[in-house]
Amino acid sequence: MTKITDKESKRKKAYNFLDKKGTTRTRHDYIETGYVDGVKDANGNQVMRPLDESERAWLSKFVSETEHCNMTTTKQIKLEVRKLKSLRADYRAASKAANIDEMERLFLAIDAQLQVCEYLREDAGNFYTTEEDVKGFYTRDNERRRDVYNNAKISDNLTMFTPEEYDKFSTEAINDVNHEDLILEHIVYVPKGKKKK
Repeated sequence: MTKITDKESKRKKAYNFLDKKGTTRTRHDYIETGYVDGVKDANGNQVMRPLDESERAWLSKFVSETEHCNMTTTKQIKLEVRKLKSLRADYRAASKAANIDEMERLFLAIDAQLQVCEYLREDAGNFYTTEEDVKGFYTRDNERRRDVYNNAKISDNLTMFTPEEYDKFSTEAINDVNHEDLILEHIVYVPKGKKKK
């Protein structure tokens, strides 16, 4: 049994976003990191070198933001985002109460808080700092979780056909169908004076 040193452990934590095992199964198809440790051809010749430490760090940060939606990379950003959520909740409550003065005050506070969050994201070195970018990634992640195809695939309820099987299946299905019978099945003849069941 090999022992993992502290240096190896820290390295694995630093680049844990590059490992598919540490993510939900809905993200597996979207994380393409098979080339991180280098690529060899069928003969064992190296065709792509492994990424160095700075390249791994950059890729890990990029994947953490784009695929894992990890936009709150520091405690300060987390705190400011919580304040922003609280201000938005107060704004919704004020709009229900139709308190115009409070709504104007909260609107300005929300705008200022958005700028604070954007500045902190830039300061932390995030790739995507604006609220629109962040919202887009969260929306895409939520859509991916709700996707019927993706959920069927991860629960092994999806049958995959090769193109040849699909062509054969679709051709047989089209040739086997008697279109006149299909139409007649949907038309119900009702003689005059009788009610349709």
